[in-house]
Amino acid sequence: SCSNATRGFSIGGYDGSVEDRIDKFELATLGNAVDFGNLSTAAYVTGAGASPTRAVVIAGLTAAPSTSHNVIQYFTMSTSGDRTGSYGPQVCGITTFGSSGLTLPSGPTEFRGGRGRGIFDSGGTPSATTVIDMIEIASTGDAVDFGDDLFSRQEGNAAFASATRGVMAGGLTPTILSSISYVTIASQGGANDFGNLKIAVARNVGLSNSVRGISGGGTETNAAPQTNVMEFLTIASTGD
Repeated sequence: SCSNATRGFSIGGYDGSVEDRIDKFELATLGNAVDFGNLSTAAYVTGAGASPTRAVVIAGLTAAPSTSHNVIQYFTMSTSGDRTGSYGPQVCGITTFGSSGLTLPSGPTEFRGGRGRGIFDSGGTPSATTVIDMIEIASTGDAVDFGDDLFSRQEGNAAFASATRGVMAGGLTPTILSSISYVTIASQGGANDFGNLKIAVARNVGLSNSVRGISGGGTETNAAPQTNVMEFLTIASTGD
C-alpha cells in the first residue's frame, strides 16, 4: 500500500490466487475502497512508495508460495486507469520499468526525500542480501546502489522516513531482529546503527510523520505468534 497527502491505495495481494487489482480510497472520508485499475504484473508481498504524484510498486511474489520477481511498476495517483488505458489515459496506469526489487519508506509522501528519492533495503533474492538500492521516483530506469544495511531484513520490516532520514526496524535474518538502522536520504554509503526495538519482531508495519516513526504488529518468533504492540521513535535522534 501507499499514499499521497489525500489518496491511499491497496495494491495487489493474494486471495487464493495472486491479485493484480489496485483499489483507492480518499483519506479525508470514511467508506469502502473503489477500483482504480490493475497492475501489469500481478503480485503480492510487494514494496510500494510514492511522491506526491506518482506511486511505485516494487518486486514481490508472482505465484504462491515464493516465485519472486524484480519488476518495478508505477502509476499516476491523480486519475484512474490501468496499463491498457481501457478506462483512463494509459499514462495514468501501471507501466513496467527497471529490473530491481525494493522496499520504499512509508509515511507521508510530502516528507519522503526532497528530491523524490526512493530508498529500498535488503531482503531475499532469494538468498539474503544487505544491499540498499535507490531510485528517483520522477524518472524511470533501473535502481542503483546506495550502500548496505547492517542486517539482511527478510520477511518484512517497518520502514519510515522524514525529509532527510530513512529508518528500518525489525525483520528476519533468519532470526527475528530488534535492530533499527537509519540512512541519510540525500547521501550514499549505507546504513548506520540507530538503536533497538523493545521487542524483536518481523513482518511489522511502519508509518510516520515528519517527526515520529511508529512500528506496529508483526510476529515475535518464527513459529508466528502475533503481537499487537506498537513502539515509536523520534526520527531525528538515535536510541532505543
